Formats: sequence, C-alpha cells, structure tokens
Amino acid sequence: HKDGDTYWMWYFGGSQTIDTARGFERRGFPLRAGVAISRDGVHWTRTDGPYDGALVDVGAPGDFDSFVVGWPQVIRWDDGTWRMYYHSVVPGQGYVLGWAESDDGFHWEKRGPILGPGPKGRFDDFGVATRQMIRHQGRWLLFYEGCQDVGELPQVDRQIGLAVSDDGLNWDRVDGPNENKSILAQAPKGSGRWDFRMGCPWVVPMGDGSLRLYYIGSNEANRELLGELASIHQIGMAISDGDVTRWRRWET
Repeated sequence: HKDGDTYWMWYFGGSQTIDTARGFERRGFPLRAGVAISRDGVHWTRTDGPYDGALVDVGAPGDFDSFVVGWPQVIRWDDGTWRMYYHSVVPGQGYVLGWAESDDGFHWEKRGPILGPGPKGRFDDFGVATRQMIRHQGRWLLFYEGCQDVGELPQVDRQIGLAVSDDGLNWDRVDGPNENKSILAQAPKGSGRWDFRMGCPWVVPMGDGSLRLYYIGSNEANRELLGELASIHQIGMAISDGDVTRWRRWET
C-alpha cells in the first residue's frame, strides 16, 4: 500500500520456535501479521511490533483466530483509519474472515469475525480464506477463495466466490452461475486440468470496463503422498466483460 511517499507491505509469518506454551506442536505456528516500510519499494525495513515482532497477535485459546492471523490486506479508510482484513481457521469448523482497526497503521485493535462458512453444500461451506477487497462502481467487492468440506479434512476443495458490501463490514454473498454458487468453479475431478483447485484471487479492473481475475491453481494429486505438497501450483487468469459474477478462463 502506498501512502504519501511511503510504501507499506503487510505480511504474515511464523517463528522457528515451537510454541508449546500455547499448545502448538509444529514450527511456524501460530501465524501473526506484521509490516515492513519502504521509501522506494525496493529496500524494506521491518517494523518491530509487540508480539515477537508482529503487530497483530493471534487470539486467546478458543477465539476464532487463536491459530492464524494470515494473508492480511490493509485499506486506508476515508476517515483516515486503517482496516486490516485477515483470515484464520478454526480446527474442524472452517476458515473465518476477521478484521482489525488502527489509527496509525502500527497499533491495532481486533474487532472480530465478519464472514464465516456458508450454507452446507455450497462451495464455501468450510469458510472464506484468501481474498481481495476492492471498491468498484460504488460498492465494495470481496473476491474470495471459498473452501468446501468434501469429507477429506484437512484437505478441502477451493473455488472462487464473491460477496458485496456497502460499508466493508456487513457482507452479502452473491450467487455465481455455477451449480455450487461459485463465480469460478474448479476443474472437474479427473479432468487432468492444472486448476483442479483454485485460490488467492486478485482482480484488476481494465480501462475498457472488463476485469481480469488472476488466481493460483493446483492440479489433482495423490493426497496419500504429501497432500497439497504433492500438487503443482501455477498462476492463471479469467476474464469478465463487466459482469462480476461471470468469468471465462483465459486459455493460452
């Protein structure tokens, strides 16, 4: 994010130390959010926050974000405040979108969850993960990776969905044209396509009124080997002529 002559890069990370005091058994967890600052977009300086260097801590045991504060996107609001949108995962329940607020970009107050799993059978019935929020034609659009429970947890199907909001806090899901209500559905099982699962959407409005949706896709792999680590991840694109619910894959 560029504000004045300063670039802000929000990111998340985990420690090499195993946090046994909080009940974690793997390195890297919990995951927290921090920021780095730059004057030229090339040379960056980490900002040392109060939580082992992070600016936003995970919640207490039992909170929706006690495990992860991940994939932060920060937006400067018209009143001068900052909002951080991030997601966490509640073991056995799903992915949840939360937010925090700041007056200066350094000191944050978490405000709680704002969007969780959708109705059973929908493409996002296990929650909302990676996402991008943009202002478009007078409203806020949330393009997100919807996770669906297919009976093989912790592995889930991942497809792209859409929600809309007037204030950035109260969101309404928008049904896409696909049977599972996604706006961009994963490739069929057994198709051999590179984007059997998809996530990390990022939309760019173009000057002619069309939009481009860039996303990560992964192929179908033998989950018994290494789960997602056994699949190949690549970047693709879909195009909309202006209707944000209808997209077509760009085939090279």
